[in-house]
Amino acid sequence: MAIVTSYNAYIRVNSVNLSDHCKAVTVHDGQNTNKITAHGNTFDVFRVGLGNVSIEATFWNDAAAGSVEATLRALVGLTSSSSGFEVVCKKDNASTVSTSNPFYNMNAIIDGDLAVLDATVGEVDQLKVKFVPYATFTISTSSS
Repeated sequence: MAIVTSYNAYIRVNSVNLSDHCKAVTVHDGQNTNKITAHGNTFDVFRVGLGNVSIEATFWNDAAAGSVEATLRALVGLTSSSSGFEVVCKKDNASTVSTSNPFYNMNAIIDGDLAVLDATVGEVDQLKVKFVPYATFTISTSSS
């Protein structure tokens, strides 16, 4: 795959396309590690743990109805009876899903807080959010 400049990422949160307000998006696909160091080892020893995935996004804040702040604020404080919400993103907004444009799909909740006011003199307000799995996380590399 060639090195490319990112300019057309896609992110949809709870059925709302927020791509046109998204400054940055990062998909983390990793795993926790479990330390199993024992007497006699001369260095720390680890084993694979549970998956540890997340999607982080930075948006240009917009308080208009149906935009960034309204969409995300509605998802803060979900009750324990909630079933989470869908977060979808792709590197390129193109409809084609492939190994070079994977489709990341997560049934998620917001991790931590939502800084709805993070203002700096003379700069455009940004809203940063981290989504973590409520239930599922999938990566698709084909449209089938």
